[in-house]
Amino acid sequence: MKLEREDLKKYTILIVDDETEILDPLKSILKHKFKDVYTASNGEEGFESFVAHTPDLVITDIRMPKMNGLDMAEKIKAKDPLLPIIISSAFNETDLLLRAIDIGICQYLLKPIEIDKLFTVVEHCIKHKFLEDKLEVKNQELKSR
Repeated sequence: MKLEREDLKKYTILIVDDETEILDPLKSILKHKFKDVYTASNGEEGFESFVAHTPDLVITDIRMPKMNGLDMAEKIKAKDPLLPIIISSAFNETDLLLRAIDIGICQYLLKPIEIDKLFTVVEHCIKHKFLEDKLEVKNQELKSR
């Protein structure tokens, strides 16, 4: 099942990365496909932005100042266990990957990020949220009968 452009426009994304040369182009690319794209430059700001905006998807780097991406993801998952989170990292370390799996990360992308791969992964993660939303609508319809 492929999501249509109007389906994607309902969702918001939070991107967390301390490298502006990655953060700015990602925001620029994704803002054309999604309702809103929020950004943060470290894990602390990312968690604050998550609380303030409740995005539908988070894309985060691992190694950042103040709070790393895995610690931030763990805090986010404690509040919203179903929220899809994508980790992007230049590091292909087994311990980081295993921790990401334990936290419940949706996908793990290696940097440099290939745009086609990014869209595929983002759509895959959003698709689950889309189906959950459709199921919730159907459940509400059944309850109101």
